[in-house]
Amino acid sequence: MTWGRLAYPLGVLAMALAVAGSVVSTAVDWAGWGDLPFGLAFGMVGIASGLTGAVVASRQPANPVGWLVLAMGVGVGLLMAAGAYAELGVLTSLGPLPGQAPAAWFADVLSIPIFFGITGLLLLLFPTGRPLSRGWRWYTWAFGAVVGLASLSYGWSPARSGRGSRTRSPWRATEPASLASWPT
Repeated sequence: MTWGRLAYPLGVLAMALAVAGSVVSTAVDWAGWGDLPFGLAFGMVGIASGLTGAVVASRQPANPVGWLVLAMGVGVGLLMAAGAYAELGVLTSLGPLPGQAPAAWFADVLSIPIFFGITGLLLLLFPTGRPLSRGWRWYTWAFGAVVGLASLSYGWSPARSGRGSRTRSPWRATEPASLASWPT
């Protein structure tokens, strides 16, 4: 299978996760009509990124721009689906659900590379998939390193609370990390 053929299944996955996550998140966390534009906007970002990324990556598989747009779609879909699962466990009578704390942590930490990292890389690599000049190459690598460090520090932050304000980082700086210490 060529890389270009992988783009369409990933695009479908991105769109399905974005729609499901947006619908469940909006329904579970409904506080009024003001929540509807928020849920629709994130769902539309996942759908648009998944569809656009799949088309571009399948037609130009050597250009990283299409794959980055597709990664944004899959990432938004994963973020929305994991966040909706965590909210379902915290905010409804169904909870606690198995793995809701890691899902909430994953959704919170994933937001940094998806919204800041991929967006920045798209701006740096558009349209050819390469930095505009050799001088921009070091900046692209530095930007990736800063986004990676920001994601790690946010994920390990001891004072951070996640979705539903009951989720804390499973890798707190003040206690040893273990799966048994994950809150439910």
